[in-house]
Amino acid sequence: MFSPLEVAIKPSRILGWLQILSHLLVVVLLVQSVLPLYAVSSLIVLAGLSLWFGFRQRSNAVRALRWDADIPSIALYVPEEGWVSAQVLESVLVWRWLLVLRVHAAGRRWRLVLLPDSVTRGAFRRLSVIARLAPMQLSEPDQATRN
Repeated sequence: MFSPLEVAIKPSRILGWLQILSHLLVVVLLVQSVLPLYAVSSLIVLAGLSLWFGFRQRSNAVRALRWDADIPSIALYVPEEGWVSAQVLESVLVWRWLLVLRVHAAGRRWRLVLLPDSVTRGAFRRLSVIARLAPMQLSEPDQATRN
């Protein structure tokens, strides 16, 4: 198969622009609303904080993914922690233009949203195929052996 596959992940420009546009739409709708001025201004501040936290969170995001479907095991590269092995692959969503992996690793739940511009075209295709065909159960990294 395609395993093992190691992919570098960069922040998606499409996802960033969608986030900006959705927050701008919220601000425009708030300005057009009939709410009192103090409510509109506080909600606009909350929308700005939400956008700021969203972009701040992108800097601490997963930078690489290593997926070996033959063993099966998944590891994520987080800048401050290094390579973290995943214990559970909770769910997979595979569409032609979108790949969402919900992974439980290092006591945290990670939701990897990958669009074609966040990885190379070939890597996105290979990840989509592995995600469709790979089993959901992951083996422990220390006990992983090939059959």
